[in-house]
Amino acid sequence: MALRELMPWRKKDLSPARRDEESPLWSLRRDLNEIFERFSRSFGGGGELMEREDLWGGLFPAVDVAETDKEVLVTAELPGLDEKDIDVSLSGGYLSIRGEKKAEKENKEEQYYRKESYYGSFQRTIPLPAEVVEDQVEATYKKGMLKVKLPKSPAAQKERKKISIS
Repeated sequence: MALRELMPWRKKDLSPARRDEESPLWSLRRDLNEIFERFSRSFGGGGELMEREDLWGGLFPAVDVAETDKEVLVTAELPGLDEKDIDVSLSGGYLSIRGEKKAEKENKEEQYYRKESYYGSFQRTIPLPAEVVEDQVEATYKKGMLKVKLPKSPAAQKERKKISIS
């Protein structure tokens, strides 16, 4: 037997893989997809009054961290929260943002009444890339956006060294 005859791509009589509804693997895939869809619906994946965006997709709000020569700027998206529900603290080179979200949706119609409530808390802890002056940290909250300005310490500002490229 020649080596070429053992190569599967050289055989001429290979039938194409079945991809139709009769294939056992295809029906297994379809059944597994249906199981996962049912599972996700039982945890709020569909048919709910509240949308997934209202829940932040896992209770972790989006956070951006930017650094300039003089400061570190942290921006967090916290839609639907009041300023009193947010706690910002600084400790050991870490910035912590904590909060509690409360949401209620109700739907009244002629034949039925339905009200859904959601309460949950979150916490994000962000390691700071440089030493900051804790007494001069400023935080503002407007229209669902939290902005925290953390001025760098004089030592951290001097640490930056320009490297020449040859």
